[in-house]
Amino acid sequence: RAWGETPEVAEALAEVRSADAALTIARAERKPHLDLSADAGFWGSDTSRLVPLELKALHSDATFADRIRRDAGYSFTLSLTWPIFDFGAIRARVAQADHSLAQAKQKAEVVLSVLSKQTTIAEACRRNGITETTFARWRPQPMSTWQI
Repeated sequence: RAWGETPEVAEALAEVRSADAALTIARAERKPHLDLSADAGFWGSDTSRLVPLELKALHSDATFADRIRRDAGYSFTLSLTWPIFDFGAIRARVAQADHSLAQAKQKAEVVLSVLSKQTTIAEACRRNGITETTFARWRPQPMSTWQI
C-alpha cells in the first residue's frame, strides 16, 4: 500500500492543506473588499393582497402589473472596505496562521519519517524471517547492561 493512502499520512496532508488555506484567508484580510448587494420589493403597505384595496378604489380594473408599476422598488449598494487601523490584529492572525502551517508541515514530516522507519523495520524483519509476534516479544536491553 502506498504511503499516501495511509490514514495517518492523509490526515497530516489534509492538515497542511487546511493550514495553507487558513494562511491564504488571513493574508486576504489585508486587501480591500468590494461588496455589492441588491434588494427588490414592494413599497406598499398591504402585502396580504396582490392588488391592494386602495389601488382597486382608484382603478377598479387594476391588476398586479399596475401594482408592480406603482409599488415596485429596488436598491443597489456598492461598498468598499479596507482595513487601515487594525492595530496589528491582521498581522497577528497572519503570524498565527503561518505558525499553524509550519506545525502542520512538521507533523507531516514526522509522520512520513515514522512510516519510513516502520517500513524499513518491517522489510528487514521479513528478509530475516522474523514474524510479527517474535518482533513484538523482543525487548532491547537497557544501556546499563551493554558491554563496551
